[in-house]
Amino acid sequence: MTGDMKHPLLFKSFLCVAPFLAQGSLLAQETVSLGDQAGATCPVSFSNSLTCMSSGRTDMKGSGKGLDGISSSHVGESFGCSITVTPKLSFEAGMTYNGNFFDAHVEGAAPMVKQLQGLSSSFVANYKLDCGWTAMGGLGNGWYNSGSRFDSHGVGVEAFAGAMKVWNERLTVVFGLGYNSLAKDCHHVMPGFGIHYAFSPSWSLSVGYPETALTWKANDLFDLSLVAEGVCQTYFVHAGDIEGNRKTTPLKSGKMEYTDVRVGLRANYTVMEGLAFFVTGGYLCKREFDFFDQDYKLESGSGAPYVSIGMTGSF
Repeated sequence: MTGDMKHPLLFKSFLCVAPFLAQGSLLAQETVSLGDQAGATCPVSFSNSLTCMSSGRTDMKGSGKGLDGISSSHVGESFGCSITVTPKLSFEAGMTYNGNFFDAHVEGAAPMVKQLQGLSSSFVANYKLDCGWTAMGGLGNGWYNSGSRFDSHGVGVEAFAGAMKVWNERLTVVFGLGYNSLAKDCHHVMPGFGIHYAFSPSWSLSVGYPETALTWKANDLFDLSLVAEGVCQTYFVHAGDIEGNRKTTPLKSGKMEYTDVRVGLRANYTVMEGLAFFVTGGYLCKREFDFFDQDYKLESGSGAPYVSIGMTGSF
């Protein structure tokens, strides 16, 4: 297995500057890793991932108290393709869908959005340099809208450039700079940094966004991870999709940033080469809807339990 593909989770660490790569490109990296393990020489590989999540009610504070809590469900699916052109040059392409669905215990008590959707594509180039360095660059676009439709108001462009350094068998570092056209001003351009360190063959730590994980590998088929994960994505919300909108100074159509933060324990089981299932259970610590252009924020005052299940496949 080649050095730069040993730690696919590390690419998640870099995704704080390129959230559009969180599924498609990362899965392509994992596919190459699996192929290397099997000694495969096929220059083209494919991968897919499916995740479903449900959370309990988080009590809301401020103007959201009357809602008496918001629960949520999430579904995400992605497809990736990796092409190795030369021993030094490779490309990845990916497509991802994410849907978030929210339910208030008391309907109409405060302005809120019941459905957010994202559909994105990405293209990434990796070039191996000398002394363990790899240069990376990516470009993507997506549609991020409220309700059940996609339109041009939610179109966003994302890009990143960075580098990865494999220091040795145990330590890998990745860093770079990314751009998101939909994000609010302070998040348009963001730096990113991630690190993966293997304490031993059984224990490893990956630090970054959207996931930080301390992992114990029991054997080649089963591992457990203590994870801190979350999402921060900007959507274009139509006024017609805002339930319980205020009669005086109602919220208008505009951008909204949705954030949640979770901690949990994940179990991952590999059924066969190229097919794995996982389940995560834990606590959703924070949920926030920020209409940053209109100075309105709906945020949780307490957390709630959550559970997610999913699978990853490659061939």
